[in-house]
Amino acid sequence: TNLSLQRLYNIESTFIIARGASIPDHIFVSEELLPLLNPHSSIGTIVTSDHLPLVSNFTLNSPSPSSKHIIIFDYKHTEWTKFKQTTTDTLPPILPTDNTETINRQTDSFTSAIITVKERHIQTKTIPTDKRPTRIHILNQIREKRRICRLFFCFLDPLLKTKFNRLNAKTRRDLNKIREEQWTETYQNLNYRNHKKFWNKFRSITGQKSISIHLLIHNNSVIATPLEKPNCFALTLSKIHRVPNDPNFDDNF
Repeated sequence: TNLSLQRLYNIESTFIIARGASIPDHIFVSEELLPLLNPHSSIGTIVTSDHLPLVSNFTLNSPSPSSKHIIIFDYKHTEWTKFKQTTTDTLPPILPTDNTETINRQTDSFTSAIITVKERHIQTKTIPTDKRPTRIHILNQIREKRRICRLFFCFLDPLLKTKFNRLNAKTRRDLNKIREEQWTETYQNLNYRNHKKFWNKFRSITGQKSISIHLLIHNNSVIATPLEKPNCFALTLSKIHRVPNDPNFDDNF
């Protein structure tokens, strides 16, 4: 036949006869399985009796592990003033023309210039792939809310504003309810018996950071109490504003 076949090597020959037929020591793979076949596949025929079946190590290559994060552009923290200025300075001149090749060439240069400026000024961020997607009815409410908002800016109808506010409040309530359910499910799965591990996991989930305490050092001594700090500042200010040559400085008013 014209099929592309691959022979798997045998790690141990077999000479046992079972039911009048020899145990096979070769396996051929068809063309459909060749791209998926693990190159270390073999026939593991370690047979001690003619009653044992043939055991083969026929494994397929597993798919490559998917990335745990998705890289996206962070448009929210982009400095659009610099982006606009760089775009203006970078764009090539666009000349009026009716030639198709010239139009395509100008379009390609324009597109490449925009992509270059975008990669230079817009930073990237990562989002986890296992993040729970927003439910479909909330996405529909958000789309409807944006549509009503566009209509309101066009017609300035107060009824549209009222409808927008009601839909916005309903969307916020639904999101809070879903977050509450997800938080409850997450905390129920935490092991509260190990207190340190529990609170470390709690802080990592909630995004809390440890509050750093800034210590005040004066005369090689650490001042940390609320009573000693103002006294230290008062003493420092007194030394700064003191006028020793004034005879009336220490007099009582």
